[in-house]
Amino acid sequence: MAKRIPKWMGRVRVPGISNQAATDDLSGLQLLALLATSRKWVHRRVTALRLDAEGTTRQSTSVDITVPEDMAIPASSKNRVVVPLGMLVKGAKQRLDAKHDGKGVAVLGRVDNSRLAIKMLHDAARNLPRLSSANEPDDGTVFAAVVESDAADSSTKVDAYEDWKASSLDSRNFTESHKRRLLLLDMLVARLAKNYLFLVELDADLVGTRTTLKYSLDEDLPELEDRGPQQIRFKLSIPDYGFAASQHVEFEVPKGLCIQSIDFVAFDRKLLAIQSSGHSVTSPTRTAHEVLAPKSVFHTADAWVAAAPARQGVFSFSKWAAVITTFIVLATIPVRIWNNEVLRPEALIPSPAASIILVTPALLLSWMSKEPEHELVARLLAPLRGILLASGGILLTMAVLAAVPVSPWIWWGSWFIIYGATAWMAIHASIVFSSYKKVVGPDYSSSIEGRLK
Repeated sequence: MAKRIPKWMGRVRVPGISNQAATDDLSGLQLLALLATSRKWVHRRVTALRLDAEGTTRQSTSVDITVPEDMAIPASSKNRVVVPLGMLVKGAKQRLDAKHDGKGVAVLGRVDNSRLAIKMLHDAARNLPRLSSANEPDDGTVFAAVVESDAADSSTKVDAYEDWKASSLDSRNFTESHKRRLLLLDMLVARLAKNYLFLVELDADLVGTRTTLKYSLDEDLPELEDRGPQQIRFKLSIPDYGFAASQHVEFEVPKGLCIQSIDFVAFDRKLLAIQSSGHSVTSPTRTAHEVLAPKSVFHTADAWVAAAPARQGVFSFSKWAAVITTFIVLATIPVRIWNNEVLRPEALIPSPAASIILVTPALLLSWMSKEPEHELVARLLAPLRGILLASGGILLTMAVLAAVPVSPWIWWGSWFIIYGATAWMAIHASIVFSSYKKVVGPDYSSSIEGRLK
């Protein structure tokens, strides 16, 4: 039995496609219309990337939308409509949830998602002029291969789509409307080869009403780029950057780190850089917020965020630990050379004093985190923790020599190790702390400046 289409959904308007009267299934054309005109009904989107201290990377998105009545897609559930909220990079998604007013929203599964995406591509190509060829491949097979491809074979499926165009479409009889439609189809194929459409079901009563939806999921560790011992940049890819009229991005790094700069690059459908910006954060903090202005619905973007150890906490503590430990070790040199003039012959270090000395390395070692943490934190704080470990080891060795009577060769050998370790620590600390500096301007953006149109 044919599905009843509401009267207000009787005609679908898609750029480059003539109005078409309602049939028993317009879902493909309606989805195409929603994606092609998303900047008109998706008012604002905020994408937040949070690097949790526990080691997870969580991406949360808030979307402010008004679903057009003439483009709503009836869902299989009663009194519900299907709404696209953007695209997600293909791959397993962990802890994915969507909500409206604190209540869960149903997310379309892979089968229903793929079926609707394939139908959209098929409907977009339906009336394009064709060549009369016995070897013409089936449209559905080509589009299904694109939609169901994974990251490993996405380029192969896109090549197969290009072969289909060459063998099936009669470009000589294309009108301007056909050319615009094919351009739209090209952009959709390029995006769907590497990304999923993120589709949810929404109450039909909310159609035509401004609504805010939120969804979040765990992401893999973002791409990292080492910038010396004291700075690492990570990347947030936005495959559907132009989906909303106003795009906001937020970043949050774990405690002990701060954000120093943000560089942003937008790409067109041919993946050529067309827009770039970058700046240093005036007062480095754990969070940062950027407001972006997409120029086209099919643009993509990358945001590179530079993170470094915060000047408070481990950074300042390790700096003072290196200075104080070096001073203490250097102070022992004149004492050991002129010990008869400095110390009385009967001077002994009582055991309580040795216990007090042992408190210092214990405090230093307490800064060495034993709980699970984000890899970004571990990599950025590793040099500082190396300094703390060296300081603690040096002071612990001195405390043991002061508290435990040892033979002369152990005594002299231990002091040789102490002086050598102190020299290494001082040189390493000077390199680490001298490399810690703020980024003074955009880096990633400037490196591709020559590619901008």
